[in-house]
Amino acid sequence: MEVSARRVLIPAACLGAIGMTVMSASAATDAGRTFAPVRVVAKISTGAGPCVATPIRGRIWVSNFNGWTLVRVDPTTNRVVGRPIDVGKQPCGLAFGAGSVWVGPFGTRTVERVRPTSGRRRRIVIGGTPWDVAFHDGSLWATSSSAGAIVRVDPRTNRVAARIVTGGTPANLTVAFGSLWAGSATGTAVFRIDPETNTATRVETGGEGPGSVEPVDDALWVSQQGSNSVAKLDPETGEVLATVSVGTAPVWPADAGDGTLLVPNARSDTVSRIDTTTNQVVQTIRVGGGPVVFRRAFGDLWLTHLRGVLWRLRVG
Repeated sequence: MEVSARRVLIPAACLGAIGMTVMSASAATDAGRTFAPVRVVAKISTGAGPCVATPIRGRIWVSNFNGWTLVRVDPTTNRVVGRPIDVGKQPCGLAFGAGSVWVGPFGTRTVERVRPTSGRRRRIVIGGTPWDVAFHDGSLWATSSSAGAIVRVDPRTNRVAARIVTGGTPANLTVAFGSLWAGSATGTAVFRIDPETNTATRVETGGEGPGSVEPVDDALWVSQQGSNSVAKLDPETGEVLATVSVGTAPVWPADAGDGTLLVPNARSDTVSRIDTTTNQVVQTIRVGGGPVVFRRAFGDLWLTHLRGVLWRLRVG
């Protein structure tokens, strides 16, 4: 996952719980259907430019894009615990596997392997800027965006085991429907990676900059930053089932768990809520701060803001 001053693809102390503030006056409605309100459980200051927040070993680990650090949040107290871990320039993508935390510092050409207990790091050169990382099928995968490739790293040797040329600008990584999917910051296609053969298949989405892919039920939803839209795809055939207009520069969405999809719009400072049955926006929520990435963990949704703090949200 990448964020910079040029494109928002995207890609301290705790402020504490704020009393389950409802983010809208009433629950969203759609043709007689009613959806539960989205509530703010806590706003947590983690450092400068929180980019990704993901659950690892009972904590929420957060990469601070502008602070060049990783921090851990205790989900029982919504407080940062322990000392920040210094990493490479502009960290964003986070993953866990083989007993380690893996981070992609976007301002480098390496991925870093971090021991979660000691914070010790090992750098692995991948040959291009790492937009995102994911651990799947026993390997660490990284999008080498500036090289137009996806790299597979063997955690036993800490060496690149395969390099899959995709073209475009491979961006955020998602594991879904038996494959690894990579968005792209440019062009109009995402890539489906087969771990058995280390090959990539282009899947056209119809919109510009399809950077982030998220599975919901039996479909894939793709945020298209250049088109300010989200595409709904059939993962088996690649058919575009629907295209939904949202806010400006949509990034990484999440399944709200109630039949809706929440899409952060980085330049609108809003979240678009989409009914995944009717494929219609049923609510627009103002959140401020450059929202970029949703993650589900510990029964809630966690939303990072590049110009703000980490939010913990609850649906219902």
